[in-house]
Amino acid sequence: GSGQFKAVMTEEEGLQDFTFYRPKDLSAAARIQGRLPIILFSNGGCTRYSVYTANILTDIASHGYVIVAPEEEIALMKYDADSLIDVALDYLEKENKDKSSIFYKTINTNVVAAMGYSCGGLQSLIISTKNDKRIKTTIALNSGANSPGDLLDTLFVKEQLKLLTEPTIYIIGGDEDIAHNNAVDDYNLIDNVPIVLACKPDAGHGGTYDEPNGGSFSTLTVAWLDYILKNN
Repeated sequence: GSGQFKAVMTEEEGLQDFTFYRPKDLSAAARIQGRLPIILFSNGGCTRYSVYTANILTDIASHGYVIVAPEEEIALMKYDADSLIDVALDYLEKENKDKSSIFYKTINTNVVAAMGYSCGGLQSLIISTKNDKRIKTTIALNSGANSPGDLLDTLFVKEQLKLLTEPTIYIIGGDEDIAHNNAVDDYNLIDNVPIVLACKPDAGHGGTYDEPNGGSFSTLTVAWLDYILKNN
């Protein structure tokens, strides 16, 4: 990653079927910047496979964030909005109080972002409509709510956007991004929370995730996270 902390991708004992992207030395990172915010990440395709976006997730983690994403060896489509809150975030709350845990007093479980890519972006929107006070922002990467008749139109629909309660950003590609029109439509519809639409016209649905450190999509995402979660 491009941040000041060496980042790693790990599995943690006690939480099966999830992968963590985090600073290697959590205690050192917490001493330098204070307790680390958490990002609940939903994968592209609504699968349990985060490796495609590993560049951007590792880069974000290197700036002092703990990211948790669903993960299984067989990348089947599953809807993980509930498990990210009820399983992963609750696990981190317990670990934060456990003196034997590497997470002990290193994370801030009340400062959380819901973030996702493509279909996972819809899951991040779902998380952000649950009125969970720990969620402080939503980041939808190459994603947008569906209109009736669209693929996945039963997962998250336009009417649910009015349930958002925190600042939200859509980061998308240009016309070749299959989510472009849905995201633009969302931006025009949302009037109940601070809303940002950022478009890289020469990027497609794959954003810049295959570039070193996740490219400019990561740069902007980190800037947004630092602004909202770290008051920078």
